[in-house]
Parts: sequence; structure tokens; C-alpha cells
Amino acid sequence: MLWGNIVLHVCHLIILSIFLFLFLSYFHQMLVKTVYLRYAFVFVIHLMVSCQFNVQLSFI
Repeated sequence: MLWGNIVLHVCHLIILSIFLFLFLSYFHQMLVKTVYLRYAFVFVIHLMVSCQFNVQLSFI
């Protein structure tokens, strides 16, 4: 059961990284030009990191 959780978590992280990479490459110009979008992006990153932290805590 523990190994299944670890594998699921790793797959989740990989999918998140791919999504972030695509998001960054697609919206890079807009993020550079618009301060508001940059703040929104930082907020989204913060939410994702805190979600990951909560998931890791629940696995322990």
C-alpha cells in the first residue's frame, strides 16, 4: 500500500512539472510583460507547493 502511494505521488509530481513547464513556455511573454499575471503565477505556485506539502504530510 505504501509503495502504491509513493508511485502515485511521483506520477503526480511528474504531471505537475510537465504542466508547469508547458505553462511557463506558453505564457512566458505575457508573464514578463504583465505584473499582475506574474503575481497570479507566484500565487498559483505557492498554492501548488502548499498542496504538495499537505500531501507529503498525509503520506507520513
